[in-house]
Amino acid sequence: MPAEMKKLRGTYRPSRDRSNRVSVAPAHEEEYAPSAPLREEERAIFDSIVADMRLANTLSPIYRRAITHLARLEYRAEKMRDGIGQRFLLRERGPTGRMDPVKNPAISQLSDLEKQIAKLYHALGLTPEGILRVPKVGGASGGNAEGANSFWEGLGLGEEDDEDAEDDEAEDP
Repeated sequence: MPAEMKKLRGTYRPSRDRSNRVSVAPAHEEEYAPSAPLREEERAIFDSIVADMRLANTLSPIYRRAITHLARLEYRAEKMRDGIGQRFLLRERGPTGRMDPVKNPAISQLSDLEKQIAKLYHALGLTPEGILRVPKVGGASGGNAEGANSFWEGLGLGEEDDEDAEDDEAEDP
């Protein structure tokens, strides 16, 4: 249902209006490169993220630094996971002279790193909730029909049906 109709009915909610979304300039294939030099493994991660954002129709040159940073964090986390392996507990000599089990400190560092990675994925629209907040490339109304919206709608996770939205609006105090 158009926003104008909802305004007339008194059921308009700005938080659900997606018609006033900001559009971003599209990134051309040949110009999209990392903002800084990357290792070969980091470049593979960078290219994978770029491909995912192209599919979601959210890739723009303004995200270059964030994607480069995310690729570096992903590579660092992968190396940490390999280094930790199955060593969740370490043995250290305690005050009594016995070898006591101690939590591997690298696990806390890896956990913090994975939190940063999750935040960046969300900010770039690479999560189901995050994609709803990232501007689509192109017009102000969002991406194309083949973009991420149709993907999420195919899974039943797209925009609410107008009837459901009206029911929700009627229930809100």
